[in-house]
Amino acid sequence: GMPKKLLKQIFDPSAKTSRIGTQGEMGTGFGMPLIKKFVEAYGGKIEIVSFEKNDNNQESGTTITLYLPS
Repeated sequence: GMPKKLLKQIFDPSAKTSRIGTQGEMGTGFGMPLIKKFVEAYGGKIEIVSFEKNDNNQESGTTITLYLPS
């Protein structure tokens, strides 16, 4: 999952959201702002729910849901 700070900034193209991935890969941090822009241009919306693994919560991960008009 993502830290709450990163989750709050995930769609902000001016925020530094890039970090090392689970297999050591690097990203630019521009992907999610672009996705949101394209989804909204098509009349849809995007939602992200993420839980970072910690001592109290062993369940972690991120779910991204796209809603597109039919």
